[in-house]
Amino acid sequence: MKRREVLKIISLAGAAGLLGGAEWLWPRSARAWVLITDRPRLDIARLRRALGRSAKALELHYAPVEAASQDVTLIRHGRVIDPSEETTVPEGIVHLVAEMRRRSAPGHTMVILQTPVSDPAPRADVRVDGTLLLQLDPKKNYNRIEVPGRVGKTVLKWRDGRIQVVEAGCRHKLCQKMGAMEQGQLICAPNRLLVTLPPLPYDALVG
Repeated sequence: MKRREVLKIISLAGAAGLLGGAEWLWPRSARAWVLITDRPRLDIARLRRALGRSAKALELHYAPVEAASQDVTLIRHGRVIDPSEETTVPEGIVHLVAEMRRRSAPGHTMVILQTPVSDPAPRADVRVDGTLLLQLDPKKNYNRIEVPGRVGKTVLKWRDGRIQVVEAGCRHKLCQKMGAMEQGQLICAPNRLLVTLPPLPYDALVG
């Protein structure tokens, strides 16, 4: 497993723990750009210029994260993608990715530019490499869900609307240390695993 992928998971896990409630939505959309950066304003401006007019429709979110390698990740239709390996990514973004990965200073800000969510899914989606494996009913409980991945098996537990990794086949087992989550997304880049949780009821947020 590459070092930058490990640090990316640390960053995403840190943001999930720091931010909660109705103010934060993890990427639940068809497309989202995730940046780990020490220059958020400059890098956002460069990303928007490279995307052109399509950038105007994207929502912008910030989160502080622990020190991590600077990088750019694309999430498209539930698939975690390295922009440098995609032929359809604009050249300006490819240059931005290469430049950010050469930076020696760590990033302390996670920026997400995502397609606005108009109709959130009522069920939790479990995807690997963009393929939908199953959907979890929020009203039911699942004690053991085994999900195969590139670096090993991930075992999930879904109880009372909360998802938790109980066994991780990866070396560092950072996703297992995140604990139970009830909203947002659980992302494991090495296993290309993406779990999208349904939104919380409004009474659960304000009560």
